Amino acid sequence: MNHHLAPTTRTVEERQIGELNAHLRTATVTAGAIGMAGDSAAPALRADAVLDHLGMEGSPSFGYVYGTFRLASGAVVRSRVHTEALRAISREYHLRHVWG
Repeated sequence: MNHHLAPTTRTVEERQIGELNAHLRTATVTAGAIGMAGDSAAPALRADAVLDHLGMEGSPSFGYVYGTFRLASGAVVRSRVHTEALRAISREYHLRHVWG
């Protein structure tokens, strides 16, 4: 039996990421506000690191969402953004997104 991913799945996630990126251009969200400070995947990620933008990588059936954070020093940290953090960002902007 061959299972196919619904073509809308990736499109919905891409649309939601696009909406979040539009908000990130006008309002600040920090790693601390979304529970990502000191994340084991990016230990250099401090609570005051500002999320610049989100992007997707990987296969359409199992893609990953990455965030690019800017530290106070100007350094950039890239980290995978987990479902709970995506939900927190959506809540921050009062968006009704579905993640996970």
